[in-house]
Amino acid sequence: MRFALKKGHRNFVTIVTVRLVNERIAILGVLADRQKGTVIDFLRSIPMRLLETIHTVCCDPWEGFIEAVREEAPSAQVVIDRFHLAEHDREAAEKVRQQELARLKNECRMGI
Repeated sequence: MRFALKKGHRNFVTIVTVRLVNERIAILGVLADRQKGTVIDFLRSIPMRLLETIHTVCCDPWEGFIEAVREEAPSAQVVIDRFHLAEHDREAAEKVRQQELARLKNECRMGI
């Protein structure tokens, strides 16, 4: 999860969580920013024996997150979070809608 410290600002804080065996969520860390180096530093702070148990990482599609996980926890599978997937789907559907609307308007003008 990430959020801006002030509305309209682009300085993000990243919250790292874990799902426990009992399905509860625990906060592992709050990172000062979303830089790849910050994420790598955080992952390196996790003891190797625990880092090796990470099997899935859910994150937004920002390349810095994905690269950091692939470099520091290569056996973990990266899954893009559902919010960003839904956002991507909405954007793609809107693009197709606009293209089809333009095509239909053009066909109507041409009398097809």
